[in-house]
Amino acid sequence: MAADDRDRPDERDEQVTAEVKRGREKLSLSYSARKHKAARPTSSAIPDRKK
Repeated sequence: MAADDRDRPDERDEQVTAEVKRGREKLSLSYSARKHKAARPTSSAIPDRKK
């Protein structure tokens, strides 16, 4: 069983890789958004705060 899993790439590995990539994209997006807000701190840059 373990040898069989090692021989062929498991579908779970691909799913985990996709999740890691998605997490990195989210991190970089939030980072760039934070940088953007710091560069231009306008009320239009933070629409969620008006609630």
